Amino acid sequence: MSSSGAVLATTHTHTLTLPHVLIGTGSEMSSKGLKEIRKFVQQAKKLDKLQPSVAYYCRMAAVLAGMKIQNKSVEEDAALRDLMGWLENNSVGSLAF
Repeated sequence: MSSSGAVLATTHTHTLTLPHVLIGTGSEMSSKGLKEIRKFVQQAKKLDKLQPSVAYYCRMAAVLAGMKIQNKSVEEDAALRDLMGWLENNSVGSLAF
C-alpha cells in the first residue's frame, strides 16, 4: 500500500489504498484510462456502506475497463494492481452487509 494514496475501502479482511491518480483531479487525471477507471471507483466508494456487494462489482468493472487500456502507464498499472489485489482478498460473500 502506498502512503501517497487514499483509503478506498476497508473491510474486515483488507484495506484498499489507491494511488493518488485515481482520487485526484486536474493534470494528474489527464489519462483517459484513469478517468474511466476512476468513475467506477468513485461509485464503489459511495456504495461501500449501503451496498457492499454492488461496490465490489463496481471495482470489478473498473478492472475490466482498465484491462482494455492499450499501453498502460505506470499509474494505470499500479491502480489496476491495487484493485485486483483488493478483489482477490475480498469476495462478495465475505463483505459485511
